Amino acid sequence: MKAGSAPPCTPDVVGHLPRTCSVVLLLATAGACDSEPSVPPNYEPRVSSVEPRAPKSFAHTGSFDGPHQNQHNWVGMSLGEDEDGDGVRELVIARPIDKSTNTNITDAQGMVYVLRGGSLELHSTLPSDEPHTFGYGIAAMGDVDGDGTMDIAVGTPVHAEDMGREGWGTTYGYLSGSEGASWELRGNDEIDDFGHSLAFLGGEDNILVASASRFIGGYAVGINALTGEVLFKTASSVLDNDTLGERRGYHVVRLGDLTGDGLPDFLMTASGQDRKHPFFDYEGRIYIHDGSNGKLLGVVEGATSGDQLGTYATTIKDIDGDGRDELLIGSGYEGRTEHVSGVAYLLKTGPILDANPAVWTVDDPQLLIREHVGQKPVELMGFTVAQAPDMDADEVLDYAVGAPGCSTDQLKNAGCVHIYSGATGAELQVMMGDEEGYWLGEFLVTDLEAGRLYVGTKDWRKGMGRIDAYEARPTSEPSTTNAKR
Repeated sequence: MKAGSAPPCTPDVVGHLPRTCSVVLLLATAGACDSEPSVPPNYEPRVSSVEPRAPKSFAHTGSFDGPHQNQHNWVGMSLGEDEDGDGVRELVIARPIDKSTNTNITDAQGMVYVLRGGSLELHSTLPSDEPHTFGYGIAAMGDVDGDGTMDIAVGTPVHAEDMGREGWGTTYGYLSGSEGASWELRGNDEIDDFGHSLAFLGGEDNILVASASRFIGGYAVGINALTGEVLFKTASSVLDNDTLGERRGYHVVRLGDLTGDGLPDFLMTASGQDRKHPFFDYEGRIYIHDGSNGKLLGVVEGATSGDQLGTYATTIKDIDGDGRDELLIGSGYEGRTEHVSGVAYLLKTGPILDANPAVWTVDDPQLLIREHVGQKPVELMGFTVAQAPDMDADEVLDYAVGAPGCSTDQLKNAGCVHIYSGATGAELQVMMGDEEGYWLGEFLVTDLEAGRLYVGTKDWRKGMGRIDAYEARPTSEPSTTNAKR
């Protein structure tokens, strides 16, 4: 392949899609695996007049592999605190099913790992006596008990005794000064799947949000992370869609401060992940909530039946100068161009917040800034999304979009992560897996201060799983060549 060329992207259609991605990378030419972003008319991006600094590109710095196959490794990641004083925050990851000591899945115990930021060397572990799914929900909580050491919340949505049906679920708070869990909170009934996803908001009440991702009527609760006291529960709303198994709360995500009260807010995804019908006919939704009390602020819905909007979503820093964060939503199963080729949407939040709570469609021109549309079958563009550092040195933060099904002519479903300019939507870089079936780009976590991006996959090498670390490093010009790690 000539320098300056990008690997062609020709994903193949597969049947039921595995949920993972693959490891180390090819730094590919802008434009690989994606079309030019679609931008509504009259949109004026905010571009700084400050003389630009040197642009950057991501370089691979390390990997952490799961020790055994077929273990559903690395289902979630959470950015922790800087425990070793090297200026880089640690990464908390979880392996909900660990069959290294017991091959019976109902007795297999989960494990939580703390990795050193950047190098991904093992720092510490948090084992559990709790069989099955321990760590499916994971959240680093800072130092809520003030002893100088990071505290962690862990969700176990299905217990061993619940196998064969949905589970009550339990969320545990592990404060570093105590042995075992300092507190635990269980779901209301046997179909709650409580603790499926967690997000730490902080504030005076140390708010931790935990979701009960039941197939119908999912909800979230706010918990005092220090005491385990329940502070609020998201109330039922006429805007809720409880007629279908939309799986509200499959992901709960910390957002920026949308309401201006000094506390982060949160969202719940509801892409309709029905276990019997993985691609069933549902538009998909994002529910946005006030972080202080759980009040519903607004809903964004997919434009077309079957889109399953909301494989992941987050906020990114203001790019259009209105003083409000934007909303970045992944719709990895959407098939606008090909079967589950996927789409990532960048939306304004102002119209949502300025109106009474309402259901908005994702393509509403009042909201839509731009979109990135996958072009090939099973590309899964937008399966996950994240904020990225300012890579093109224009004083505007950029963003990352995972497409774990992305392929080349040589490597089927190697997966890739696209880096886009926040100001213009131009593609700046592509990191691509270097093995067939790598599925790179299933999970993304960013440490903005340290310029780090962590990319996770759980199905690499038959479920062994891998975490890859990348660092934003200065370059003389934006990456335009393919370079294997």
